Amino acid sequence: MKVTIEREIAGRKMILQTGLLAKQANGAVTVQYGDSLILATAVMDSKEKEGLDFFPLTVDYREKYYASGKIPGGFFKREARPTDKETLTCRIIDRPIRPMFPKEFKRETQVMISVFSADEHNDPDIPSMIGAFAALAISDIPFDVSMGAVRIGLVDGQLVVNPTYSELELSDLNLTMAGTRDAIMMVESGANKISEDQMIAALEKGHEVIGEIAEVIDELRSQAQKEKLVVVPEEPNTELIEKLKSRVQSKLHDAILVKEKSARSEALSTLRDEAAADLLPAEDDPGYEAAVKEIKNIFHDLEGEEMRRMVLEEGLRADGRGPSDIRPISSEVGFVPKAHGSAVFTRGETQSLGTTTLGTSTDELIIDNLQPESRRHYY
Repeated sequence: MKVTIEREIAGRKMILQTGLLAKQANGAVTVQYGDSLILATAVMDSKEKEGLDFFPLTVDYREKYYASGKIPGGFFKREARPTDKETLTCRIIDRPIRPMFPKEFKRETQVMISVFSADEHNDPDIPSMIGAFAALAISDIPFDVSMGAVRIGLVDGQLVVNPTYSELELSDLNLTMAGTRDAIMMVESGANKISEDQMIAALEKGHEVIGEIAEVIDELRSQAQKEKLVVVPEEPNTELIEKLKSRVQSKLHDAILVKEKSARSEALSTLRDEAAADLLPAEDDPGYEAAVKEIKNIFHDLEGEEMRRMVLEEGLRADGRGPSDIRPISSEVGFVPKAHGSAVFTRGETQSLGTTTLGTSTDELIIDNLQPESRRHYY
């Protein structure tokens, strides 16, 4: 059954449709905004893989040159590896949805977004985020929430919802947001010297629009949602938790305060292994690996609880620093003799080496994607 929902967002019609394409997917939605059109599909494996202690979620966003009536550049005239834009769009879709799945859900899940059409005004990334949220919401995948996404600009001191490419060039703010009616789940932003009040106003405006989009997805769900897969919550092993807690609680504090990172990790590992020594079955027991994972997870939670208590009650972080203390910082320039520029930056036990190479205008990076071709003199 084909279901279509329309709503005007920022003076442009947004159309969500399901039931026409990708009918074998668990959830599939097309989103049209202006003349930009995307297809988002959500698929989960029929069975859960044994032994997984993480959620195998994959998000893939792809732009094809035909979407803007272009032919790929280069000798072969074929699509190449994913661009930086595609990779970054995958990330801004992944970040807000990953925490919304049940902790116990471990089936492989893939969210695929294909850009079918890209006009000269609307970036397809916001429709792609909305499409991904909608495809998951109407599917039988255990993702039981309606979410929205929006971009906010600031042109001549006025907030602009989903600014066009030309408006973004004039904007002092490029704020991308995703969330639910009740909370903002993801924020990514770049700005040019705006005030705190302007930023707060932009967040409030963005959250208001997110609520409108969540209503659109709710309407789509009311007509097209499949019955959700039921995920049974795991019952905590309270007996094992209490045994492990009684053995490590008095020693966790000192282990967390060890200053050197490697020594601190060693102290925590030793504490965990000593506490769990007689709680594990024999190594040849079929349940040995599962028991090891369970104890590691319980210890990790206990460690987090103790660190939180230390911050709130004692004002101490790991290695003994206070909330406002920073690790020793140093830097050194000219580290690489033949490079045009180089520097080593050190903060505590973390180091980075940066190098710079100067070129001419012929070395500029040509950006060839769905938008008009442009050049970048730094990359």
